[in-house]
Parts: sequence; C-alpha cells; structure tokens
Amino acid sequence: MGPYIMDFYCPEAKLCIELDGPYHDHPEQIERDVRREKDLKMMGVDMLRFKNHVVFENPEVILESIKEHVRKWSIREY
Repeated sequence: MGPYIMDFYCPEAKLCIELDGPYHDHPEQIERDVRREKDLKMMGVDMLRFKNHVVFENPEVILESIKEHVRKWSIREY
C-alpha cells in the first residue's frame, strides 16, 4: 500500500499484520516502523505487530489477537 509492503493484509478489515524479527529491534528500524505505522494509520489501515518467536512459540495468542481485532472492527462497521 503506497510505498509499503506488508507481511499480511486484509483489505476488507483494513488490517495489516506484521511479523517482526530481531532486525526490528534496532533503533533506526524502530523509527522507520513508527513512521510507517503512522502513515498506514492515516490511510485507514490498522496494524498488529508480533515478534517472530511468538508466532512459533504461541500461535494461539496471535490468532486470538487477530480475532479480537476483527470482532472490534466488525462492531464498528455496523
């Protein structure tokens, strides 16, 4: 979207899901990520960020977070 590539995107819910590895812990990358998230928010896109290790160690937490966000989104739409 715009100049950004997202890991996962659901256009219906305008939801971006990002999986972050250690690279995203560097101060310069943190600044870029914050700017990117603000830009996407201005485009109407919500973002959920998860650390890579959580995806592998506790995927049910990720799925529950996504489900909760989509539930809240669907309530706002009606």
